[in-house]
Amino acid sequence: MSKGIILYQSKYGATQKYAQWLVEKTGYDCVETKSVKATYLQEYDVIVISSRN
Repeated sequence: MSKGIILYQSKYGATQKYAQWLVEKTGYDCVETKSVKATYLQEYDVIVISSRN
């Protein structure tokens, strides 16, 4: 099974809610985009990016 992470940016909370739904379905880690460094992402096989724009 591949290791994945969901990155999200949410102004009002809706995108965060969608990201949490994806976590429930996939079991991936979840982090807000402003809290993660690019070097941290090297350990993941799958990266999902979610934002309102």
